[in-house]
Amino acid sequence: MSRKRNSSGEGTEEAIPMNVESPRKKNEDEDEDETMDGVEYSNDEESTEPSFLDTFYGLSSESNDDRSQAAQLMLNHCLLGPSANVKDAAYAFRRLLNGLCSGRAAARQGYASALTSFLKLSHEMGVLHSINTNGNESSTLSFVRDQLVKTTDPKDTDCTKYGKRKGSEERDHHFGRLFGILSVIRSGILLSKKGQTDLHQTKSVSAGFVRDLIGLYNHRKWMREPSAYAMINLIDSFYSLCPQKEASQVVEFLVSDVVTPDLLSSTSLQGYTAEQIAVALNIQAQSKEHDISLPPNLRSEILSSRTVPALAQTLSSTSVVSQPRAHVVWDIIWCPFLTVPSQQSGKSSKKKSNQRKLRKELPECSDTALDVVKVIVNHVIMGSLLGVEQESKMHSGNNATHGRRALALSLVEVLCGCESFSPKAGPFHIQIEGGILENTILTPAIVQKLFLDVISARGGKQGGPLLRPMALKVLQSVVDSCSLFPDDYGKRFSCAKAILSCDPRFDCRTKSAACSSLLFLENDQSGAITTSILELWKQYVSFLIGKVLSSATKSAKGDQSSASYEALGYIDLVYTFTKKMFRLSQSSKLGTIDDIRDEVLSFLFVGSYFDCSELKAGDDEGILQAAMKINTGLVGLPSLLPFAVRVVMSAADFATTLQSARDSSPEDVTKSTKELSLLNLLITFSNGCQKLENHGCKRLVPINDADDETVVTAIVLKQQGAAINLDHASSMCLQRFRVGCAILSSILHVNLLRCGQANELSGSENMDLDEEEEDDSEVKEFISDLASAQHNLMVALGILEKEASEDETTETENALTDFANVCGVILSSNLNEQGQIGGATPKLLREAVKTAWSSALRLCIEHESKTLFDVSLQNALLEFIGVDLQDLQEEDQEDASDLEGEDSDIDEDDNEGNVGIFAKAASSNVDIEDSAEVSSDEDANIDVNMDDDDEDVELDDSQLQTILMEDDDEDEDSYGLEHHAGADAALAKLIKLKQDARKAGQQARERIVLLNQLRCVLLLDITLRQINDQKFAFDFVDNMLLPILQTRRVLEKAVIAGRVGQKPAPNDNEKRDMVEKLTSLIKTKLFKIKKVSEIEEAKFSQLALSIMDEARKDGSEGHSQCCSSALIFLFRTSPSMSSMAALRPKFCKLVSEWATKRRSHVKTSFFENIVEQHLCFAKVVLVNPLCQASKDARSTFLKCECFRLLSSFWSDNEKKKEPDSQEMGAEWLVENCSLFADSMFEAMKDAEMRKTRRVRDLLKTADKFIDYIQNKMVDEPRLINTMTSFISECKTLNETTESSSVKSFCEILRQKIENFISQSQSRLAEAQTISEEPQSSKKKKKKKKKGKKR
Repeated sequence: MSRKRNSSGEGTEEAIPMNVESPRKKNEDEDEDETMDGVEYSNDEESTEPSFLDTFYGLSSESNDDRSQAAQLMLNHCLLGPSANVKDAAYAFRRLLNGLCSGRAAARQGYASALTSFLKLSHEMGVLHSINTNGNESSTLSFVRDQLVKTTDPKDTDCTKYGKRKGSEERDHHFGRLFGILSVIRSGILLSKKGQTDLHQTKSVSAGFVRDLIGLYNHRKWMREPSAYAMINLIDSFYSLCPQKEASQVVEFLVSDVVTPDLLSSTSLQGYTAEQIAVALNIQAQSKEHDISLPPNLRSEILSSRTVPALAQTLSSTSVVSQPRAHVVWDIIWCPFLTVPSQQSGKSSKKKSNQRKLRKELPECSDTALDVVKVIVNHVIMGSLLGVEQESKMHSGNNATHGRRALALSLVEVLCGCESFSPKAGPFHIQIEGGILENTILTPAIVQKLFLDVISARGGKQGGPLLRPMALKVLQSVVDSCSLFPDDYGKRFSCAKAILSCDPRFDCRTKSAACSSLLFLENDQSGAITTSILELWKQYVSFLIGKVLSSATKSAKGDQSSASYEALGYIDLVYTFTKKMFRLSQSSKLGTIDDIRDEVLSFLFVGSYFDCSELKAGDDEGILQAAMKINTGLVGLPSLLPFAVRVVMSAADFATTLQSARDSSPEDVTKSTKELSLLNLLITFSNGCQKLENHGCKRLVPINDADDETVVTAIVLKQQGAAINLDHASSMCLQRFRVGCAILSSILHVNLLRCGQANELSGSENMDLDEEEEDDSEVKEFISDLASAQHNLMVALGILEKEASEDETTETENALTDFANVCGVILSSNLNEQGQIGGATPKLLREAVKTAWSSALRLCIEHESKTLFDVSLQNALLEFIGVDLQDLQEEDQEDASDLEGEDSDIDEDDNEGNVGIFAKAASSNVDIEDSAEVSSDEDANIDVNMDDDDEDVELDDSQLQTILMEDDDEDEDSYGLEHHAGADAALAKLIKLKQDARKAGQQARERIVLLNQLRCVLLLDITLRQINDQKFAFDFVDNMLLPILQTRRVLEKAVIAGRVGQKPAPNDNEKRDMVEKLTSLIKTKLFKIKKVSEIEEAKFSQLALSIMDEARKDGSEGHSQCCSSALIFLFRTSPSMSSMAALRPKFCKLVSEWATKRRSHVKTSFFENIVEQHLCFAKVVLVNPLCQASKDARSTFLKCECFRLLSSFWSDNEKKKEPDSQEMGAEWLVENCSLFADSMFEAMKDAEMRKTRRVRDLLKTADKFIDYIQNKMVDEPRLINTMTSFISECKTLNETTESSSVKSFCEILRQKIENFISQSQSRLAEAQTISEEPQSSKKKKKKKKKGKKR
């Protein structure tokens, strides 16, 4: 490049000479580097703005802002600026044309955009005419077209120097021509709005451009769509200038003389491509708008309900276009062929999207736009794209590819009224009525194929990495588009119905919140609820009820499984919706919420238990309205819903009833108000039963004994009335007690209802009628016993007076125990095992028992009836959780004898020096403890007492063979019988089958018992919570500690035995759950008892010793921790320090057994838990035994454990654990300091303890011990001597060890011990000096004076 500087050093630009036909470079992508002769431009490094030539580099930038800035600078320089001139403009024109053929970066977009602005400005300013040096011979428009055609000619004849173009260069030139034509079109130079353009020139040049585009269309298939798009833009540019006469003439000329003969000459629509259809439809739509006559080929219908089937394959072939961009034919179909702009309302006019409505009359066609939309959905979307057969909408005819599904999603998105973009109309959305959405567009087949199958697909079968996100986006767009319509709530409900009609579990399967968002169910804020939303919810409930009833239609046609599965999904939606209504019923002041909730509950209740086929006319309110709706919905069908549906409706009914007790009241209302709300709901059910029966409805299971039913109903009504009409002056506890009993009785009474029998099941699968009658009689007995127990308890508390009819002999010893028995029997009954056949759910029944029992306890506490919490209540609660006191006493006696025998055996083994079998076991790596446990388990299994009927007989094949062959020879000869081996095998199998059946029965009965016990733990749990702040709490609990511990050990042992065996033990899970519940009672509930009273010393010692004996028995780590927790709880009731110290001998024996005896069952966690939880008591009972055990332990590991436990006593954090009793047990620590020092000295001499991994723990403990005796100033000669010897051992260890950390530790300990010894010796010497000094004379005189006064 040539560059010229002026005298000041700044670059200047000279005029660019006009040279249009400059030589062509080999690579035109780099035309920006080309320099004209005589061109001088500035490229100074200090220049802040790019020069004229540099702007052409900016036009190819990938940044929109950079391209825009470069185009502005270029236009300003050559056209608008003060230095503008024709030469620079001509040079810019040529550079812009050449840049269209560049494929580098974004050159084509930048140069085309700049060319559009350049042509527009230069044409208006007359510069374009000046550039045309041959203006006298050709017009300006022809000049522009000629230059464009010549520059973009892929087959340039001037190839003498550079040769033929490459294939990629030819493609770039084709696209350059396309972009150049679009630039000319958008510049508006073809036809001026002011009418200054020559009409003949416009027709000629426009026809040339159209023929150029048709040539591009015929060149390659991939050029068809952009060429058609450019033709549409060219023709539309003239349509936009109508009604100018010149514009109409140009359109008629182009359509009749160019487009129709050259592009649309085919007479068959099936021969049209998608691009030809787009051009033809655009011409028809625009001509209709501007009243322009069309040639005969275009006056016939192209897109109508009759032609779409023939065009379906062609339209579906546009799926090859990468989505979400749609083919140009769909842009033309939506805008402007099927829709026109609508008069937007004030709501939608504020939106950025333009609203369009469907045409009532299509161009050149008698159909409406809605008719064509229906045919497009049926034939194009469902038929061609998704392959759904018309005869069976839900069955696939062929496999739809991802591309076809993507196009179908794009079309459905537009048809659903979602905001879309069209190059012709910009952002737009089509106004679609809700009925069209539900019945035409979002059909079950489309929802299933496009959304459900794609979104919920796993493994890439239906959805892909691009298809699934697109489906989720379209689904969210459907939800968001509802706000664009005036009828927002109507469209929401239509979309929700369409989606839920396909699958009621749509949100769950797609893991989205589409339906919840459409129905405003995702927000729990009551302040956002309006009257329109409530009306929407009412319609939603009616829709769900109708779908449940429609399941009977499928069931009647034989498709029972599908009907039941579908109905269950809708019932689940009903249940979820009702729970939300309960949460909003009290927080919102709108009464319609309560009406919706009651409507749902009435429908569930009536549909579950009543036959409404003979319903008589009555008031159209409440529960009768639900009965009428069911009766109307089942006209001409079976009068009952399917059995499986009735069962789930029953469960949903009572599940929502349970939810009402939790969410029906605001948080600031008392708990009794919530319970009263639940009672009112149950009263509604009771009254509803009577009302339904009075109007002709029948129970699905009729009443067997009407008299008993009348008596029971009267009892329930009496309890309900007493609870509702209670005097406000009564105490809160009494109110809750009456309400709790009424709730329990009402639930039991409703439990008499049944869902009927499953006629579709076999006889063996139906519920036995005798069992139903037995359950009904049991329920009636429960109601009667509950009323009697309630009355007796209130009489015992003095709330009610004893009736004269009651005999003295009928008075029970403890009314609270009787009430507990009733609650326990209810929890242990078959009502909790009915599963889906029963009426009330077991969970609701347990909640009612919990309410009644807790309120009874609070009432007794309020009346200070301590006498009711006696031994009988303890025994009753223990019996319900499986604690048998008599069996436990017998087991205690056996265990005591076993422990004595174990002790004697262990002592003998220890005296023999661990020789014999133990030595052999040690040498053979056999774990004697495991062997002993296994053998004891086997012995226990052998000694189990079983009935003769339940006894399992183990038969050996050889023994059985011997039994069958025991006949002597004489009998054999006399009868002539032969023995058959097949008969023996059959008999053995028969016996085996009988044994297996007997075992299965035993396991089933055991499981039922365990489940009942698990439920009854609730009673004991509630009792401990209610009495935790009472003074008599420990008096009530003390006798229960040991039985609970023993029961827990037995169950845990059974669970562990099941784990060790080859197969898991029967009912292992239930036993494990029971162990966990008992553990929770011991570890958490006992420690929550706030007030404890001192007990007698004898009782304290007896109970503590029993718990310690329990810890000695074979148990796990968890059992040892439970025993220690119980013992710690017992320590809180210790009457005195002496009573705690009295336990020291027992602890000495227990620690000695743990440390010295190999077969001991005492675990380290027993002592560790005591130390952690009650350090003061541990000081009293554990310091001396652990110090002794640290010397006598049978293994190095146990010695280290002793030192680890003892380190807690010497640490300084004891004050944080026991702030109220810091000095408790301190004297016991001081007394045992010398003993502990001896233990440390002996351990330091042990070679095993000198190992690095052991000696570190010992040295850490020694460090804490030295700090303790230094702070407490423990001055004993024996201790000083021992510590002096300990220094020598530290020196020896320091010399022999290889560990640097141990060496430094030994040095630190040596210095601390020497410091302690010197200070202690000085204190001892000072004390001895003081004791030897004679008393002074003054003290003697004072003593004499005191003596005289006496």
